[in-house]
Amino acid sequence: MNDPKHIIIYRISAIGDVAMLVQSVHNVLQNNPDLKITMITRPKLEVLFGEHERLFFHAIDTKNSHKNLPGLIKFAKEIKSMKPDLFIDMHDVLRSKIIRSSLKINGIKVMVFDKGRSEKEQMLKGLKTFEQVNHSIERYNDVLSRTGFTLDPAFRYVLPVHDNEFPSSKKLKRIGFAPFAAHESKEWGLENTKAFLHAIEQQTELEVLLFGGGKEEERKLKELTFEYKCVQSVAGQYSLEEELSIMKSCDLFIAMDSSNMHMADLVGCKVISIWIATHPYFGFYAWSNKENSIVLSQQDYPAIPLSIFGKLKSEKDLQKVNDIRRLISPEIVIKEIAEILV
Repeated sequence: MNDPKHIIIYRISAIGDVAMLVQSVHNVLQNNPDLKITMITRPKLEVLFGEHERLFFHAIDTKNSHKNLPGLIKFAKEIKSMKPDLFIDMHDVLRSKIIRSSLKINGIKVMVFDKGRSEKEQMLKGLKTFEQVNHSIERYNDVLSRTGFTLDPAFRYVLPVHDNEFPSSKKLKRIGFAPFAAHESKEWGLENTKAFLHAIEQQTELEVLLFGGGKEEERKLKELTFEYKCVQSVAGQYSLEEELSIMKSCDLFIAMDSSNMHMADLVGCKVISIWIATHPYFGFYAWSNKENSIVLSQQDYPAIPLSIFGKLKSEKDLQKVNDIRRLISPEIVIKEIAEILV
């Protein structure tokens, strides 16, 4: 392929996947000075990309003007009018397939992100050796490399954020903690969460900021602030940009396999990730914090992993989730914290 000068990249969800894509976008911009990128994502997620003089955004309205087939065809025409050299589908779902097919028919070159679905499914079913597969960021990079762009495998982008004004309790260390995930099977559970917060409360030099999203999570996190004096909740009180700034202020961030894990990693936090039903081997670990993944081995619990994304196969897996939660005790996490915050 001749050197493209203007590419359009499409990825509108999920938040964690978009946060990972940020690394690849800045990598290719950094190493290809003649390239311009137009990013198609949800407007509220644009803040994850920071600013770059050759990075632009184009909104898609999936709830109104672009929600059905005629709307998607209309959107494809909008893209075509921008005269891109290449459209890269980093999502590969029905909506993006319709858009890219329309573009291809109209003479726009397209490329597609390989999610590695088959490889991961075979690993889950025990049909393939259970080992580390390429990280999603490496897969994003691979698509861009196949276009002929130069990328640096060692590149790491840290999202610049403004200094936050979140009130401090004047404790010596601040820990961010996001106990929820998109699937309950990926969560450490309320019992562990409370035991962990109780242990933290005994260490007078630590304070905890709770992160989460949605009314139900906000309610649950608020309840925890009434039980533990060392705890405050930021959920539902700030914009995404402000939450990223507060994350950056943390000396350490603890998360499940979730979007908060990737966002904390993106702003340069030290991140401890706790893995229950899923596993880092599927390529979704915190990019700069792989070594801080708390996960059982198959020697510890032969049934893992239970899922690629968190969806369980059967009711029996619920008991396995509880088994894994019991094996990853608060003491294990406290020990990891002590090693990082020395």
